[in-house]
Amino acid sequence: MKRTAFTMIELIFVIVIMGILAMVALPRFAGVQDDAMIANERSGIESIRTATQSIRGRSLTASNRDINITTYGSDGFEYVVQLHASPLGTNAGETNRTATGYPVALSTEDLSGGSLGTLKEVEPKVKGVGDGILSLTLDPNGRDQWQTNEGDDAADRLGGESPTTLIRGQASSTVTDPNAPIHQGMCWQYNPVTGQMNLSDESGNLVIGTCS
Repeated sequence: MKRTAFTMIELIFVIVIMGILAMVALPRFAGVQDDAMIANERSGIESIRTATQSIRGRSLTASNRDINITTYGSDGFEYVVQLHASPLGTNAGETNRTATGYPVALSTEDLSGGSLGTLKEVEPKVKGVGDGILSLTLDPNGRDQWQTNEGDDAADRLGGESPTTLIRGQASSTVTDPNAPIHQGMCWQYNPVTGQMNLSDESGNLVIGTCS
């Protein structure tokens, strides 16, 4: 009987200790996960920035001629997206480039069917849906971690040219810690006139428009 009593007390102590450890370890583990998602998102944004600069270089070299951007679908097939020289994107729905040489938008129609052809930009793109998310700038691996949305047509038009593209990654759509450098409520704003990719939130730090 005494041994049973001691066993129960020991078990209670073990449960208490495990609870304390869980309280200490779980937040740290969550923090590690958040840090990984934030690092992954920053890396993806740098890849997008590099790709848009490359596209601009080709645009400036091509002057007023259309250029073709080769991209790949998750089906392994190669596709060509044509960026038209029209500086104001007057051909409705087409993926054009601005007068400064940057692409108006970074997403295209779903890459499917296995045929080589011209694709057109379609917004918005929901996270994990479709293969055309940021297809001008990112490889198929990891595209499903992103979502894009076009800013308000009236409020977000810059100099009469093109609306901003709002981009969310794994951290800006998942991390709930308000003190994290990237968390829910934030988004990246791609400005197709300047080529800038800025992180914005809904607390007055927006370049233009909102993250919704």
